[in-house]
Amino acid sequence: MHKNPTRYGMLLLVGIGLAATPGIAAMPAPRSMTPAQLDEFATHYYLHPRPELIAAAIEGLDSSRFLEPGVGSPIGPRLNGYFWTFVGFFAEVFAANPDRVDEWQKLGRKQEWQTRDCLQAALKYSQPGALLAVNGPWVLRPGAILSLGNSWGSADEARWGAFFASGNAAYLRKVVAQLREIDPRDPTVVSLAPMWSLARQAPEHPLVRTTLEAARADADPHTRALIDDLLTKDVEAIRKQVADLAPSSFAFDPYPSQKGLRDAGYYGPVSPGQEIHPK
Repeated sequence: MHKNPTRYGMLLLVGIGLAATPGIAAMPAPRSMTPAQLDEFATHYYLHPRPELIAAAIEGLDSSRFLEPGVGSPIGPRLNGYFWTFVGFFAEVFAANPDRVDEWQKLGRKQEWQTRDCLQAALKYSQPGALLAVNGPWVLRPGAILSLGNSWGSADEARWGAFFASGNAAYLRKVVAQLREIDPRDPTVVSLAPMWSLARQAPEHPLVRTTLEAARADADPHTRALIDDLLTKDVEAIRKQVADLAPSSFAFDPYPSQKGLRDAGYYGPVSPGQEIHPK
């Protein structure tokens, strides 16, 4: 159990801008990435694509524990870890580098089962348009057996991972489209998750704000009001807003201070200073 987990990456000051991610561009070619390196690498890959480091990212997945189930919460344990975020990430990397997929899959088969499973699922979704064709909040693994933990998961987690790899704003538009599903009379952790992830990612990725501004013009009044909140309120204000809407569902966040790949999921905000450690 991690008693003092490192707060990996994504700690750049708001407003620094895209040029403030030198870590990837300057990163040497390690044999295996540390969790901190993998977090930074995956979250900002689209800014500095370096396929020559993908092997090190694959080697580092097992030890990072990003794919392991998370701790429990009022809505149950995070059964998939960050499985679907990395499925989306590797799906886009595979699609952009088809000549290296066999090499990476061969390396993946030497890893533990979580990494093997993740890369196999990513291969399924590396076909053009496969992830973009997924609508709604859930993604189902092609040919999956529903009783398996990784057979389904959050589509938005996969969309964020795919965006981190590609910079394709179409994935962001899919996340923004989920805002219309928030019912203020009966909000749920699933419906509120897109709003929280957008709030946490916007300071780190200016394209998120650009996408929100573009979506506002054609949005219905309810969705436009939510977009206005995201464009005008800081992260702490959004944390309080979603916590007030669904206090029982949003009482838990295993990584309260982090952005990036670890903010692409269901878990909502906690009170400032509260820390829940991962398994």
